[in-house]
Amino acid sequence: MGLRGLVGRLPHLALRFFGSLRPGGPSAVDELWAESYLVPGEVDLWRRLSNPDRRHLVKVARNVVGVLGDDERPVVAAALLHDVGKLGCGLGTMGRVVATLVIAGTSRSRLEAWAGGRGFTGRVGRYFCHPESGAVLLEEAGSDSFTVAWAREHQNPSGSWSVDAGLAEVLADTEALPAIEPWLAWIEANPMHSLVEAWRWTLLGESAAPFARAGIGADLARFAPWALGALCLGLCSARVLRGSLSDEVAS
Repeated sequence: MGLRGLVGRLPHLALRFFGSLRPGGPSAVDELWAESYLVPGEVDLWRRLSNPDRRHLVKVARNVVGVLGDDERPVVAAALLHDVGKLGCGLGTMGRVVATLVIAGTSRSRLEAWAGGRGFTGRVGRYFCHPESGAVLLEEAGSDSFTVAWAREHQNPSGSWSVDAGLAEVLADTEALPAIEPWLAWIEANPMHSLVEAWRWTLLGESAAPFARAGIGADLARFAPWALGALCLGLCSARVLRGSLSDEVAS
């Protein structure tokens, strides 16, 4: 993944992490709905996924159906099962967080070498290799070629997919939406959003201009109260610390 890849996926990863802290799996209605798009071998894999993963993937799949309709069974199955390769890594939520950070600073060749090993590094390696592992599992389960290909390629950069580009774009776009959707209004209203996104896209070599949709005046107006509040907090903290140090010197 590398640092650039980690930064590029940071908002999605962070929001998915917080979403995973909620207990329980999908509702019974969602479970039945999801399984209606899966062949028997896929259903077995689906039921082995963790509760947070199934919750997230149902939302992804429902968004796909909202865009494409319900006639694209292999595409919906791809949305539901593209992360199935994570079954073999044996990492929980916190383990995945650590693994993501380790992966960002480790070469691809080393990670692939780790995948065949034991211990935590073996789990990290298998987590990194989960797209290929998932594709193998889906082939064995009798999945459609599209479903298999998307499991293998879902982390590839845009434009490097072997599947239909239009369908792939829908799948990629809807992957991040479920994690972000409940917080979207708050995120966009938060003045720090513009700053974080500008930094992220600048680091990725992209222009920050698309994030100044409201104009520089509106952005400054949103930042001003936050900046003033931070200044007041800093001055108050400095005064308290100065008073404490003065008392200690005097004593």
